[in-house]
Amino acid sequence: MRKHKGFTLIELLVVIAVIALLLSILMPALSKAKELAMGAACKGNLKNFTFAMATLKLTTAEKRFTSPGRIRATGLRGPRRLM
Repeated sequence: MRKHKGFTLIELLVVIAVIALLLSILMPALSKAKELAMGAACKGNLKNFTFAMATLKLTTAEKRFTSPGRIRATGLRGPRRLM
């Protein structure tokens, strides 16, 4: 009887097919997890930006955040009319 020291071509092809099948099942789950992670990072960045802007508004003069078109020498005027 002859002893095998390696794999046959059929055994190798079966192993490659099983690995390809497992990868095809796993890839959609990984892309979904990547999208969720990017969404969480985006929400975190938006929260930090909002917090920074709120802190800046509280620590600086109020007129700094008023648009230049609304300031007069006598103070603030009401909203502009488009007519």
